[in-house]
Amino acid sequence: MTLERIIQFRTLRNRFMQMLGIRMVNVEEGYALCEMQVQEGFLNPNDSVHGGVIFTLADVAAGFAAHSYGMRCATMDSTISYLAPAIQSKTLYGEAKEIKRGKTVLVYDVWVTDDTKQLIAKSTITYFNLGVPVPETEEDEDNLKNKGENPQPT
Repeated sequence: MTLERIIQFRTLRNRFMQMLGIRMVNVEEGYALCEMQVQEGFLNPNDSVHGGVIFTLADVAAGFAAHSYGMRCATMDSTISYLAPAIQSKTLYGEAKEIKRGKTVLVYDVWVTDDTKQLIAKSTITYFNLGVPVPETEEDEDNLKNKGENPQPT
């Protein structure tokens, strides 16, 4: 399984990520960096980026890091601390680093910063390894979709 295939699979299947314009910058085993251009529709009444948008960026980054070993994962737990408002930020970055990789439990710390390098939020996200590999090819993925199969733990 290549990292390029994992990125392709997760990017094409994550329509919410696409809608927000989140783009992968770098993925390595246990690590991911993504970025998102701030859009006017992301702002709350205080003209700061909405916390849900910031959390989604953190979750996407950690999800890519968790899937970087070629296995599908599901979120078990997550926490986020908002440390500064993202006011007048043009770009947000989510950087996920692995802090634990067990057989079934994976834990990632994520730092969300803006284009001025200001730390906006810090998150810890825990994933459960479903024991189901990311499909090797688009054909394998299509076959799973046609059969109506969803990933289930083995």
